[in-house]
Amino acid sequence: MKNLFPNKNPNYYIQTIRLKVLGFYYHIFTKTDSAYFKQLESIFYQYKSQNRASKFLNQYYTFEFFDSPEELGNHLHFDNDIAFSRKDSNIQHCSYLFPAYYGLVCFNHFIKSGEKESFTTSKKQFGYLMNNGAETADGFYLFYNDHIGKFHLKGEWYAGITQAEMLSLAIRIFITEPSDSLKSIIHKLANSMIKDKSEGGILIKTPEGFHWIEEYPGTKPSYVLNGFIFCIIALLEYELNFPSEKIKIINEQLLESLIKSLPHYKRGKYFKYSRLYATLSNIEYQGVYVCQFKHLYLLTGNEAFKLLFEETNQAMNWQAFYDFYGIKRKLIPLTTEP
Repeated sequence: MKNLFPNKNPNYYIQTIRLKVLGFYYHIFTKTDSAYFKQLESIFYQYKSQNRASKFLNQYYTFEFFDSPEELGNHLHFDNDIAFSRKDSNIQHCSYLFPAYYGLVCFNHFIKSGEKESFTTSKKQFGYLMNNGAETADGFYLFYNDHIGKFHLKGEWYAGITQAEMLSLAIRIFITEPSDSLKSIIHKLANSMIKDKSEGGILIKTPEGFHWIEEYPGTKPSYVLNGFIFCIIALLEYELNFPSEKIKIINEQLLESLIKSLPHYKRGKYFKYSRLYATLSNIEYQGVYVCQFKHLYLLTGNEAFKLLFEETNQAMNWQAFYDFYGIKRKLIPLTTEP
């Protein structure tokens, strides 16, 4: 069988197997470190209303490990320059996540390099999403019709993570080239993410009663961690650019939900993918968590997220992560500096 990911080396596979074994071990033997989470909550509440970002951060820090669009693009299928899917995926159609994902990486490259071609490519990805989404009076939706038994999904549905990344991309394009029509789409994307499940939306409650935005809104909640954090980041960016008391309250609820929910995910130095299964996230997602915590810290100024960033960054095997993406540059430790 042809190797679709030639850059993967033994180190990547070793770390993947290691995380699978650790996931099984933690599921059987590890108890929650209540003292640790009490301390984390204490820090969170101490800084809850302090040091919120006063200006928008153009760079999308969750994807800052890419120096160029090519580092991501090498692993994607394209159709007419639109990022369609990962090369290791069996999906035969465009997964809307990837135009948004690739568009954000292109925009990062644009603001760091000044290359207008990257901005043009970013806008082209966004244009595809606009042309294939469904706009209503109060929402904009990227609907899927995939049947995903693992997450109890069938029929028409939309994903929090895709709405979030499209929202983050829309905000950046709007800041660069503002228009009333784009502003309307931004508001509708945000509305789609905070629409309650009872109204056909994806906002639900955790078993403990906290707000949660679902990545996979199936008949049985999955509570996927990385997708939820993407949603919080996008809505914090939305609040920063379009402030209102309503979105401020919602974001405070979502941030509290994240902190309160972490005991159900953190296992040793690593994090589970969801609450539906005991599996630890793979090495790629473990790296994304590091950058997500940094992104949350830069947006909120909350020291709890700085602590989570520092812990996960120290525990992360960045070489195995970079081996997957074929990133050959010398490793430079991430910092909390913007």
